[in-house]
Amino acid sequence: MAVLTEIYRYLLNSLNYLKVRKIFITNVYVIILFGFYNSLDAKNINEYRLKAVYIYNFTKYITWPKQALKNKSEFIVGVIGKDLYGKELDKVFASKSVFDLPVKIKRFQFNDDISQCHILIVGTSEKYQLQRILEPLNNISILTVSDIKSFAHKKGVIEFRFIQNRLNYNINLSQLKLQKLKVSAKLLRIANEVVE
Repeated sequence: MAVLTEIYRYLLNSLNYLKVRKIFITNVYVIILFGFYNSLDAKNINEYRLKAVYIYNFTKYITWPKQALKNKSEFIVGVIGKDLYGKELDKVFASKSVFDLPVKIKRFQFNDDISQCHILIVGTSEKYQLQRILEPLNNISILTVSDIKSFAHKKGVIEFRFIQNRLNYNINLSQLKLQKLKVSAKLLRIANEVVE
């Protein structure tokens, strides 16, 4: 009987140890998660991942002139302004190529030379600098993309929009032509609005 009592105590202590250990590990996970993600909204993480996928897919339906790709060692996707994409762009474009060029993600400040980009994502923080950013790009083959309201009506090319909780976009066809970018009719068909 004494042996059974000792086995019972041993098992009870082991069980208590496992419970304490489980509680400790759970608390560590909670602290780590809140430490990294406290200021981030899960919806935003998913939203910008989805937008990054859209941007990658735009490269399948938009053609840059050969001159814009000639003698280039990289296809550059730039972000100007506050970068809400975080690492989502890097993840989506990782180990991908566009027109047989490896993709490089670059972050720019307002006065940096952005003319080297093939795609330029304009952060909403730049809504008051929009004209100064877009005007010099008029005859350069850069696909501009933004969340800024009315971006496609303000000489931007693609404006992301949420319509009934679904991501869509407006596209400025005349700006595409001005920037010598050719677009597939399929991309135009599924756009929310085509600005001419």
